[in-house]
Amino acid sequence: MVSNQGKNVIVDTVICNDEYFAMFQETLAGYPVTMVRVECPVEELNRREQARGDREIGQTVSQVEDIVSRDKYDLTINTYTHSKKENARYIVEFLTTGGR
Repeated sequence: MVSNQGKNVIVDTVICNDEYFAMFQETLAGYPVTMVRVECPVEELNRREQARGDREIGQTVSQVEDIVSRDKYDLTINTYTHSKKENARYIVEFLTTGGR
């Protein structure tokens, strides 16, 4: 694993059920992991999906319905109410303060 080499790794995926979440936790046990939930209103997800033109329309909405409970994540960010820069700052602050 790249993390074994001291490299930081970001995994971008949709965790759509408790079994998948548990598999993630088991696979990454022993590594420093911060689980970040990314939220956005469904209407905006639909707009972004259509604007990109390379997505299956309706895919994001189906994923939102299946996402694992919010309380399983260490941090939640919102890509609609906050800019990329603000969200990055929230994540860095969370990591540097240990979530305090």
